[in-house]
Amino acid sequence: MSKYLTKNIKIDNKILVLTAIAYDGHIPVNFSEIVKNIFKDLVDVVRDDIQFLYIRDNNSYSIDNKYPGGNCFNRHEAMIALPNWDVDIQLIEAAIYHEMHHMARWQNIGYGDTLGGAIVSEGIATYYEELRSGWTPPWAEETVSSKIIKEALNNWDNTKYNHNEWFYESARGRWIGYSIGYKIAKELYRLGFELNDSVNIKPEDAKELLNL
Repeated sequence: MSKYLTKNIKIDNKILVLTAIAYDGHIPVNFSEIVKNIFKDLVDVVRDDIQFLYIRDNNSYSIDNKYPGGNCFNRHEAMIALPNWDVDIQLIEAAIYHEMHHMARWQNIGYGDTLGGAIVSEGIATYYEELRSGWTPPWAEETVSSKIIKEALNNWDNTKYNHNEWFYESARGRWIGYSIGYKIAKELYRLGFELNDSVNIKPEDAKELLNL
């Protein structure tokens, strides 16, 4: 086991530059293979030649001090903060699936600059991480009232929405945007997940599923 890992993972002429750091504890010995397998699942919908994934133990940026927290900054760069390297590997895999799906969607239809775009992107990434890792994150399971769904529909094309309030916590509740998006994704792919569609579907094409 090591404290530092950097690896250029190359599949079908696409490169994922992995950097992992353990300030405390150690990086699992087979970690690069785990990441490689996740990248392999997505490589057919990756458009850019090179992308970067940075993972480190940073409890301050983890979720509730027990879940990995991630951020995909743009179409080729993502970071994941772990509470520690002893966290269940299933949760780490889930976070990587989630952020790598974001990266792939960025490289296709885009993340989106509206509330509806963010809901669809986050919901599909959340559903994808569940399908691939077997772990259902708590932000997929928040109760969403019909009143909040109506509010989301009314603000679907809003480019000035408050991301923190919809996706983290506000008077509406916690993680509401994720849960709305997860509901859409489960209905959208109830007959089977379609990877290419998941990185290309437009927010307006998924909106109608909230009326079910």
